[in-house]
Amino acid sequence: QPPTGVTFPLVIADPPWNVSDVGHKRERKARPKRPFTKDFGPWDTFKSDRAYLAKCRQWLEALYDAAAPDAWLFFWCSYRYAALILREAARAWWRDHTYYGWAKQNPLPMFGNNNFLQSLELALVLAKGRPRFSFQGRGQPRNYFESPQVSGGERVKDHNGGAVNLAQKPLALASLWVEWASRPGDWVLDAFAGTGTATVAALRQGRN
Repeated sequence: QPPTGVTFPLVIADPPWNVSDVGHKRERKARPKRPFTKDFGPWDTFKSDRAYLAKCRQWLEALYDAAAPDAWLFFWCSYRYAALILREAARAWWRDHTYYGWAKQNPLPMFGNNNFLQSLELALVLAKGRPRFSFQGRGQPRNYFESPQVSGGERVKDHNGGAVNLAQKPLALASLWVEWASRPGDWVLDAFAGTGTATVAALRQGRN
């Protein structure tokens, strides 16, 4: 719960996606020979789709309670669950507004998988009340952001130099959302806060 009297006109949430399963594990043929996997760990594992969607409903209800009377919610999710999460969002009183995509210019290869490269990530854009975007005279931007995977100094690493979170989102993208969907001095909620990207974006633009 936020401090007394604090509400959030902008919430950016990157919750578990429920994509960790045995079917995502592929053996590398190149070195090092270790499984290439989307198994993010037990925090991303649920007993069933129904259990995952029930948890999404709990998250959405809690975020609605913390949000300002007029608020935006950007909710990252797998395309597999988008329509189902929208249904849960409506039950939690969020209104479906639109969607936003991140197009990765260098998606990770899918070893041993005869499929398209997964180069798009999807965020649902939900509204509480009647919030408005502020595009500050730049015209209406498109609903996607194109960039490489997060790398270099922006990538949060552990003590061994490995990525802490493979799902880290670009700071430049979070910064646009903060600019469009909040004003200086507003409180922004970085829900789930995997690598704190939305928090950094908010603080750099004079938000709390």
